[in-house]
Amino acid sequence: MPSVRCADKRHRLGNVTRLLANSAIMESHRWCDKVQDAYSLRCAPQVHGASRDLLDYVEYTITTELNAATDNPLVLVEDEMLVSAGNFHGQPLAFALDALAMAVSELANISERRVERLVNPNLSDGLPAFLTTDGGLNSGFMIPQYVAASLVSENKSLCHPASVDSIPTSAGQEDHVSMGNASALKAWQVVANSEHALAIELLAASQAVEFLAPLEPGRGAAATHEFVRSLSPRLRDDRPLGPDIEAVAGRDPRRVAARRRRSRSGGARVSSPRRLKWGVPEQPPPKHPYRDTLIIYAAFAALIVVVAWLTGGGVARAVAIAVLFYVVASAWSLSRWRNKLREEAERAREERP
Repeated sequence: MPSVRCADKRHRLGNVTRLLANSAIMESHRWCDKVQDAYSLRCAPQVHGASRDLLDYVEYTITTELNAATDNPLVLVEDEMLVSAGNFHGQPLAFALDALAMAVSELANISERRVERLVNPNLSDGLPAFLTTDGGLNSGFMIPQYVAASLVSENKSLCHPASVDSIPTSAGQEDHVSMGNASALKAWQVVANSEHALAIELLAASQAVEFLAPLEPGRGAAATHEFVRSLSPRLRDDRPLGPDIEAVAGRDPRRVAARRRRSRSGGARVSSPRRLKWGVPEQPPPKHPYRDTLIIYAAFAALIVVVAWLTGGGVARAVAIAVLFYVVASAWSLSRWRNKLREEAERAREERP
């Protein structure tokens, strides 16, 4: 690696290289016609490295302040002195918390751009639109990308630094304040938004890599895919992805339960029952659990009409009977399907820790 920028960026790039080691997907692109990837892919080590540099500064500052004497006055027992000083001022923490918001926000910002490249068929190099094989009937990851875009847009507003503001209080005695509390509240929200944006990328990437089977991802990507699938099954037909996003973001009891299972099994990874077996592409299941039944109902209704026409009977009456039969039978099947979904949801809630 040439000595460009700084050693820290080379270290970040080394992390990416190790995660992609032994990737058959990468190897399949060795002789492709594309000259360069977009910045969100090609410059990820530089952007991530810059954010991690800021996070190192945040950690250093917070550690220093936690171990500092910030009382006022300072009581120096050995010297028998009381010293009025300004060590209590929150400016160092305010700066650090504003920097934290900016650093984390950029991780989410570049992540959302990668999600866009996964769901956009004009940018995804052959992946299905919105990562679903049933576009039109299912929206796939279209809505999660909306969510990621809204989260990073909110972050941009929250990243205006509060630490550059000040308003005097206490009759002018406290005439310059850090506004660090506002910095902390904004950083808290930015971190939460970014956790969810990154969780959406992990879910979308896990979905996308399964469309590339039998090509295998690198070691790190495969481990990440397995972990995501321990929390969230593959998206086939549309379903609410809110619980999945919460789980991957670390804000759901399922993630805690997964950690407990790994610890009980000696640290082994938890395999999902629906985990993709590389080299054996999965076949998509039926689009609807009663689809075949509804088709049979439709065929039977059509048969009633045909028989009535061939026998010279009342075709209009036969059509009315056939339509009534199809509507009633379909409503009965759909009712069974909804009841089954409700039972599964209640069972899942009961199984949660």
